[in-house]
Amino acid sequence: MKLSEVTERVLSSLGHDSIPLAGAPVTVAADPARVRQVVRNLVSNACKYGGREVRIETGTDGGMGFVEVADDGPGVEPADIERSFEPYERAHPLDGYPGSIGLGLSVSRRLARVMGGNLEYERVAGQTLFRRTLCLW
Repeated sequence: MKLSEVTERVLSSLGHDSIPLAGAPVTVAADPARVRQVVRNLVSNACKYGGREVRIETGTDGGMGFVEVADDGPGVEPADIERSFEPYERAHPLDGYPGSIGLGLSVSRRLARVMGGNLEYERVAGQTLFRRTLCLW
């Protein structure tokens, strides 16, 4: 499946066609429905909890394909990073943030790993990055 095509469909279905999608075309060996589920969660989280600027990139790195969702929001506190991937945990338990039950990142990481990839968080130069890796086709 072509990662950028799936990502474009997710952006369109969420009404976020204005979010920039950059990078190289990548074909990965993965379940398209599950990839859509993970990308939808990452984009929704970036729009809810991130800053005003959200961007998405697809590409390859180290023999794996990836989709990376980045935003300029406050990010996750270092002590909360791994906890945010646990079921029923939230990285943003603050007033004013939309409610959730804390399953999105946990399910997304599990799906990524079942398909031979991973979902990781990184904070780089004021940007929050969630990178989902997938096996190349």
